Amino acid sequence: MKRVVVFFSILIIVSGMSFALDFTKLPSSVQPGNLLISAGFNSGSAKFSSSGWGGGESFGIFGATLALDYFLGKYCFSVGGELGYIGGNSYNWGFGAVPVLGRLGYHPDLGVNNLDIYGLLKLGFAMGIGEDEKAFGFGIGFGLGGRYFFTNKFGVFTELGFERYSFAIEGGDIKFTKYFTIGATYKM
Repeated sequence: MKRVVVFFSILIIVSGMSFALDFTKLPSSVQPGNLLISAGFNSGSAKFSSSGWGGGESFGIFGATLALDYFLGKYCFSVGGELGYIGGNSYNWGFGAVPVLGRLGYHPDLGVNNLDIYGLLKLGFAMGIGEDEKAFGFGIGFGLGGRYFFTNKFGVFTELGFERYSFAIEGGDIKFTKYFTIGATYKM
């Protein structure tokens, strides 16, 4: 019974908050027609597997990304693109990926000045780079992000989520998964 009371209490609070927030208006920190340029560093993991190498090895990957977001006037959406590099080493072999992704963001107004919280969907392709060959693969991702603007033009951002690129390369399969990005944003 106690769980039911807690569940309905949380449901009532969240419902009340949702009516107080405006999910059809952009946050005050961005306006329709704004173009944001964001550069950041990211991290994640990768797994290389081959029939000759057993179950595969996971290893850490790090990289950099450059993203552009253009804010539309309707329903808090932004559209844009993302280009980057992410890579690491496994068994002294270097692997990397160059993703080129389209971005669709949803930016509801949460009523906090200079803050932009958003959800992202990403879709595109990536080029996998091994020691001796290159391969192309499909890229997909989703996540949550936040930007805080210190001035009218400059801010910082972070994105948490799941972004996956898969390739058949170097006699096996490799899967890159990006989880975390942090960086700076400039508003034009």
